[in-house]
Amino acid sequence: MGSESDFEDECMYEDDSDFASSMSESEGYNSNDDVNDDVFVEKQHKKAYQVDYNVLGSLHLKGKQDKEVSQVSLILGLSTEDAATLLRYFRWNKEKLFEQYMDSSEKVLRLAGVSSVSDLKHAIVLAKDLGVDFMCDICCDDSPDMETISVSCGHRFCRTCYTHYVVQKIREEGESRRIQCPQNDCAVIVDEKTVELLVDHDTNLKYRELLNRTFVDDNDFLRWCPAPDCEYAVECSVPSTSLTSIVPTVECKCSCRFCFGCGLDDHQPCICVLVKKWLQKCEDDSETANWISAHTKECPKCHSTIEKNGGCNHMTCRKCPWSEHGTSWYTCNRYDEKSSEEARDSQTQSRASLERYLHYYNRYANHEQSAKLDQDLYQKTEKKMEEMQQTSDLSWIEVQFLKKAVDVTVQSRTTLKWTYAFAFYLDRTNQTELFEDNQRDLEMATEQLSELLEKPLEPEKISELRQAVLDKTVYVKQRREILLEDTAKGLQEELVIQLPNDLIIISHCNRYHLSKPCIQLVTVTPLKAKMTISSSTKKIVSASSPATKPYPGHATIIQLDQKAIEKERLKAERLKAAEEKRASNARFNTYLDSLPTLIYPNFYQVDCIGNMDEANKRLRQMTKTEKIFGVDLEWPPTFIKGQSEKKTSLVQICSANNILLLQLGRMHGFPNELKRFFEDKQVLKSGVNIGADGLKLYRDFGIKTNGLVELRDVAESVKSPKLKISHLRSLRALTGIFLDQNMAKGKVRLSNWSRPDLSDTQIKYAALDAYASYKLYVVLNELRDQSKPIAVRHLSQEDLKRTVSTKKKPFENQPPNASHAVDNKSFPTSTTTVILKKKLPYIRAENPVVTNTKNDS
Repeated sequence: MGSESDFEDECMYEDDSDFASSMSESEGYNSNDDVNDDVFVEKQHKKAYQVDYNVLGSLHLKGKQDKEVSQVSLILGLSTEDAATLLRYFRWNKEKLFEQYMDSSEKVLRLAGVSSVSDLKHAIVLAKDLGVDFMCDICCDDSPDMETISVSCGHRFCRTCYTHYVVQKIREEGESRRIQCPQNDCAVIVDEKTVELLVDHDTNLKYRELLNRTFVDDNDFLRWCPAPDCEYAVECSVPSTSLTSIVPTVECKCSCRFCFGCGLDDHQPCICVLVKKWLQKCEDDSETANWISAHTKECPKCHSTIEKNGGCNHMTCRKCPWSEHGTSWYTCNRYDEKSSEEARDSQTQSRASLERYLHYYNRYANHEQSAKLDQDLYQKTEKKMEEMQQTSDLSWIEVQFLKKAVDVTVQSRTTLKWTYAFAFYLDRTNQTELFEDNQRDLEMATEQLSELLEKPLEPEKISELRQAVLDKTVYVKQRREILLEDTAKGLQEELVIQLPNDLIIISHCNRYHLSKPCIQLVTVTPLKAKMTISSSTKKIVSASSPATKPYPGHATIIQLDQKAIEKERLKAERLKAAEEKRASNARFNTYLDSLPTLIYPNFYQVDCIGNMDEANKRLRQMTKTEKIFGVDLEWPPTFIKGQSEKKTSLVQICSANNILLLQLGRMHGFPNELKRFFEDKQVLKSGVNIGADGLKLYRDFGIKTNGLVELRDVAESVKSPKLKISHLRSLRALTGIFLDQNMAKGKVRLSNWSRPDLSDTQIKYAALDAYASYKLYVVLNELRDQSKPIAVRHLSQEDLKRTVSTKKKPFENQPPNASHAVDNKSFPTSTTTVILKKKLPYIRAENPVVTNTKNDS
């Protein structure tokens, strides 16, 4: 490390512009600062002690809530008001909401206060227009010209009473998310639109403020700024499990800096758990007990504390009283070496512990007091800045360096204050000495800068003072950054020490050894010794080891397990390959997003059919003239882990001019023409993973599907150089590769496909799936080698057996009956949170059919 003077020479600034740019860097890392609508700005390098965060106002909070509500509304097929009520009941935990809703939707709606009965909502109706005699149950008014209103439960009251009730709930009780219907024993929640319709503008603003407050309080990654009268919230994605290795300091737009983890003022570099222990230690009576132990002695009989304030060494207890000779403390004529040594060792330890605590506490308190005094320095600095303007030719902007210097001084004092709290819990190691060296350098530089700021102004030396303050300010700022950076890296690293007999010691989470280390003996591989400890390779081999989880600074003795070396190496290779695959997918998705959106031509006729007779009629017409179709299936998703997938609800079929969307859920059976369509070996049905769709139809309806054309196989047989763009072979990927169009896959794919009235978004999505399958077949068929037959697959009995559990009887003994009631328990079910189409083994081709598909298409 160079000398301080050398460092200052390197940090000299010619003017204030360089200094201002250096001082403008935020200590936190606000991701909002990286967004520029007009110019692409390269993201600056984030330091180890910084975290990503966003400062959100009321409009941003409302936007986040609306986004969550719209997503749940789309997936569950509910109105936005009901979706908002459900989310607030589950405290914005979507996973828990989906899991319980799919298990018992009626129970969830009832508990959340959402009525399943459709009624007039958000409508004010005159009493005379109701068709029946009406009297308000609150005010007993029965005027025919009275305005009435109700929510979905149907309990109607006059508008005046309803408004008074809602306003009282909001303004006097501070309620927002659980305002129930005024009717006795009715748990239905008054939705947002009804509240906005009833209350005035000011009350509505209060209502929205309360909703935002509950949204932030329920979210683990949101926290309100603790500054008085500040209305901003901060979003930070640091989990609570990471608070042992980082101090997530954030800065609000009101300039308030605080720790996102615990909500206290900025306490870098001391982690939250140590801050709480330190503050508790400073506030409670633990140090009083240390003083009593160091300066007093207990009565051997009643254990009262006695202080020696002079006179004879012979103690007499005034409480017992006790006055016997020959205790462990004093004897008149005999020296008891063992008992005397134990007593005095205990006293010495208490005194040493007290002196150590006072060493760190005094310095902690000194910097805390200095930081408070530096706050008064702002007023002196303003006067000095005005005086500097009057006695020199410097402008107001040019004298701002004094204020910035005070900012850096106060910030460094705060950091120094918490370095002593952090050092109190460190054991004496080499890393601790390096930490104290950085601490000393920052402390010396801060005191020198503070001294410069206290100097009286001399008109003839203003330029020299200005340059000295500029240089020292930059030096202090950089010394603080060095201390925080090195400490943050140390907290995030693991110290590995090799010992004989394949034993190593790992200091968990940091290279700083905290006091009272916990030793554990576990088995682990050499590869993990250099990285982290895998839970699958841990093995306690010492009964004396504590069972508690090691906290930061605890050391762990581990023994190398040679048998797991190869397994860990392969696992590392798989992780690396998976990371490369994810990066490749991200690049390919960016390429797809740049392509024009896929749309079907205007001459296409899209029909959504829920009548069986109409479905049979249209299928007969289509199959008379065409033999090539694009096919896909849709069914409602499952959000409960391990639950069996639901039956097929929608079949999409695309030809050269028509797209049929057959809603099987609305039909009283499976259409005969659709059954013949899937079983006909001469009718080609193309799609991606079409074999899995065929097995799905067999599980749901007992249909043995034939004439399947797997588009992935056809694409591979083409051997086009376009396939090198990506390894992905999904329908969206093939559409981008061969059609040069982007097939957007949004959240609609997880929506409720069993709804009787599909939305326009669902209809468009389903039609595009079938159209893309048909169009891809046409394009790939033109590119393939026409001298070779195209592989057409038919479901065989062996293929169907693959879906049956080995514990079940052979499938030949369990054929589905005429009503296609197939036992779904015989087939594997999804174990993912959201059921997707499974990648089943390719169906073997039986007697490939050679079709002149070019003429047919």
